[in-house]
Amino acid sequence: QACERCGAFPRCSRAMGDSVGDADGSQPALLDNPQQAPTLEFDSWWEGRKGTRYVYISYHILEGSFSVTIDDDDSVYHIGTIRSHKTGDLIRCWDLFVGAEIDVLGRLTTLRHCSQMTTQWNHFWAKRLIPVRERLVQEIYKYQTQKLDNWLTWHKPAKEAGAWNLRMLIKQITSLQEILAEYRPSLAARLCVPPEMHDIERLHFEQSTKAGESTER
Repeated sequence: QACERCGAFPRCSRAMGDSVGDADGSQPALLDNPQQAPTLEFDSWWEGRKGTRYVYISYHILEGSFSVTIDDDDSVYHIGTIRSHKTGDLIRCWDLFVGAEIDVLGRLTTLRHCSQMTTQWNHFWAKRLIPVRERLVQEIYKYQTQKLDNWLTWHKPAKEAGAWNLRMLIKQITSLQEILAEYRPSLAARLCVPPEMHDIERLHFEQSTKAGESTER
């Protein structure tokens, strides 16, 4: 079934029945509970000499691992970790959004669409982070007139559902905290990334540690 909106993507998340329009704020309960973290699902495609091949990427938050399926291929490719082609850092759930580029089976792949649950996850955390960033900026300008670096307040307009770059927001908040801490350290400590996000990162670390111990045995 072809998607009525994008046409060229037979199995995009819209064609599969997910509504991925603007999130209306009606997020499922417990999105801030690490133990209830969903699987993030994205669609993309590769162009080659044999035409277009569609690829479906799932990121299992609790395990910190990926699974990939490709059209006309019955295999499911399980990938333990993927590293950023720019920084070499491990790709985590905060790095995955519509428009992100990741290395999938040796191919640089742009995430094109996402499922409704993934859209809600992305929107939920963006709504938690953006007010913190804005408050930090407001507080900093009470004490300094020097303009902040552009990257600290920049974000690409999220025209597509699920397109908020959560990793960028986290880095902005962390850097703004450091600036505000020069003037109001206690306030800067309170205006922080939600602790639940750190809990999810710790889940990743714990899973990686367990996997390493299993390999050693």
